[in-house]
Amino acid sequence: MDPVQILLFATVTILTVLLVAVGVQVFLILRNAQKTIDKMNNLLDDAHVLTNSVARPIEGLRHFVDGVKDIKSISGLVSQFVKTDSPKIGTTIEEISLVESIQEEVPSVEERARILVAEGKKHPIHRVQEQGRRFFHRSGKPLTS
Repeated sequence: MDPVQILLFATVTILTVLLVAVGVQVFLILRNAQKTIDKMNNLLDDAHVLTNSVARPIEGLRHFVDGVKDIKSISGLVSQFVKTDSPKIGTTIEEISLVESIQEEVPSVEERARILVAEGKKHPIHRVQEQGRRFFHRSGKPLTS
């Protein structure tokens, strides 16, 4: 054999061995990356379970607080009705009759709505509905995600 052929054979052999070694290293690195990703996935699953177990009692507490607020508002409403029905001590008959006359003069919400509709104006609820339409629609078309 020629020395050029020997040199070429040696070079090809060395390069083949180096490429096989690099391939094995890349395979090992990718396998370690897969194990790391699996561990990270398990860690995130555990974090999800942990946050759910913490969020449930907090959400229950929030619902409890909302219920307490509702009960408080209902009790405040009832106490207002009880207070307004009975005259206060020290009020004169003129003051009571003045309050009753003012209450008789002021129409209820339903009566005011009927008066507006009879005059050809829009019912008060239409104003609220139009504001909702403007919020949820753009140029008459529903907003989409």
